[in-house]
Amino acid sequence: MKKARIVSKQYDLSLARQLAEELNVSLPIAKLLLTRKIEDASTAKRFLNPSRAEIHDPFLLSDMDKAVKIIAQAVNTQENICIYGDYDVDGITATSLLYLFLQEIGAKVQYYLPDRIKDGYGLNEGAVRKLAEQAVKLIITVDTGISAVKEVALARELGMMVVVTDHHECQAILPPADAVIDPKRPDDDYPFKQIAGVGVAFKLICALTEFMQKAVDPFQYLELVAIGTVSDLMPLIDENRVFVKEALARMGRTQNQGLKALLLAAEVEADKVSSSTIGFRIGPRLNAAGRMGNAARGVELFLTSDPGRAGQLASELNDENKKRQEMESRIVEEALVNIQMAGEIPKVLVVAGSGWHHGVVGIVASRLLERFYRPVIVLAMEGDKAVGSARSVEGFNLFEALTSCQDLFTKFGGHEMAAGMTLPVENIEQFKQRINEYAQSRLTDEILTPLETVDFAVEVSEITIPLIEELRMLAPYGIGNPEPKFLVEGRLSEVRQMGKENQHLRLGLAAEQAQMEAVAFFEGEEAERLYGEFPIRATGNIQINEWKGLQKPQMMLSYFSQEEAIAQFALSLYQRLKADQGNCWEYSAPNKESCRQIYLRLRQLTRQKNTRISWQNFPQIFGQNKKRNLAELIAGLVIFEELGLCRQTWTKQGFTFALTEGIKADLEKSQIYQGLHS
Repeated sequence: MKKARIVSKQYDLSLARQLAEELNVSLPIAKLLLTRKIEDASTAKRFLNPSRAEIHDPFLLSDMDKAVKIIAQAVNTQENICIYGDYDVDGITATSLLYLFLQEIGAKVQYYLPDRIKDGYGLNEGAVRKLAEQAVKLIITVDTGISAVKEVALARELGMMVVVTDHHECQAILPPADAVIDPKRPDDDYPFKQIAGVGVAFKLICALTEFMQKAVDPFQYLELVAIGTVSDLMPLIDENRVFVKEALARMGRTQNQGLKALLLAAEVEADKVSSSTIGFRIGPRLNAAGRMGNAARGVELFLTSDPGRAGQLASELNDENKKRQEMESRIVEEALVNIQMAGEIPKVLVVAGSGWHHGVVGIVASRLLERFYRPVIVLAMEGDKAVGSARSVEGFNLFEALTSCQDLFTKFGGHEMAAGMTLPVENIEQFKQRINEYAQSRLTDEILTPLETVDFAVEVSEITIPLIEELRMLAPYGIGNPEPKFLVEGRLSEVRQMGKENQHLRLGLAAEQAQMEAVAFFEGEEAERLYGEFPIRATGNIQINEWKGLQKPQMMLSYFSQEEAIAQFALSLYQRLKADQGNCWEYSAPNKESCRQIYLRLRQLTRQKNTRISWQNFPQIFGQNKKRNLAELIAGLVIFEELGLCRQTWTKQGFTFALTEGIKADLEKSQIYQGLHS
């Protein structure tokens, strides 16, 4: 496991106590509210009990009044309306929601989603001309269109009206549409800027319902709003929290045949859907439609009322998602081979390959970032052109880095943490060099050390079933309201690998009389690096583990380390042995055979040029996993130093040694050896 910097969020303890009393909640819940910047009882009550009263008036959005008049006119005169969406989950759900609503109020409506490979992102000239040929009179964009200045102008020239609804950042010039609805418009006074594209579409149908005085309930589509909002990583605060919390509560009784089928295909119990379920089970299957093939299947899934057709489409999306996973795994493996062959890992990883699908390079970049924790750029080469996706780490502005190389690109765009680019293949090597030159002074070791942010530290004894049940009032979790993460410090009472291939790890954490189980997925190899009965620091979420009717608290680990405790123990023993010559030793003393084995291991490490060992890797390298074994090992090393067999440096980071060649020594002549055995 990579080393991480553990950082605790800040809160005022006296304010937490006051809030706990006013709300009649436990102190940990009050602390968690404060770490989410919820600092008064009134705001906290609205957060804990979100209601429709917090949903903002849709007519606060600029141009909403214009949009509803235009759309109402088109509906009433039976003009051809086309919804133009995006191929991601937000676009799919926004298209579906608006189509279902317009269909219900009697509109003559169709939809169009671009093909990721053939059409690219957003409105395109070919599609606009095609819609004009089909006698479309009104285009309504959802989750796209805010940057389509030329395409909207073309649509107007071809005699079509255009209503743009989007939620992305606006450029200097807005498209010349008949109405432009985007909460991020510079002149927009809408009180909440972080709604998804499907959220803007929902606002539109709420406004249309009011304006046209239709007996239609817009909230019947709330499940679609939740799926798009969570999948597009919108913060689950303000009205987004209202949308998602209410939608999750009704997901189990949804009337949408497509959603029912999708939950079944994803093996999700309908009454146990969470924001995490949407993000990791539902969203990827819908995204697979746009990444691997035709995103329109995602829309058709939500539009169909035929359970049989819904099941067929859900199965197809399931298959596409499996293909996406297989393709992603293959590209990751090929990228890892490229990285290994290149030798030293640069500060910014740039990998390129032929036959890599454009639709998954962003996911591959994320996977490589998780592994190497540094900015990653993955380029898919096709002929003389490369199309890429980039992901960054906190503290390194990716957009600024790419801007420094912009002369190498055909086009690029993005923001601080993620970006995309197109460039000639012949520029790739120069790009690798220049972006790493840019990063050399800006990507410090501190930035390249993963940040593990926790809400606060808790005692093992504080983690109880009642606390975990009380935490549920903070859900749904997501961006802006992450699942509570805690720091626990205790003694490692158990280390056990689990899983068919021992790929997972089960730990026992103990403190005084309290015990708790902790699980770390895909960290089975870390068992070799852990010392039983030794202090450990662990971070993670807590949940209830139920087995055969028995419930107990369990921590799902995101990070754990004994490095600090090992360093403190090793340095303390080293200094003691140097000072008292082993005369006050409470551990087992190394005998001649164990000293010989330690020395042989040092020789082996020297041949491997592995003479600088971090405390984190100490147990694995020396094959010791008990406190007494570590003490015996340290004693042996100090004896070798005393006898001049090797030079040593001991620091908080680790142990460095250099064997002295041509020297033979008698252990009996070591005062420390004698002291240990006296």
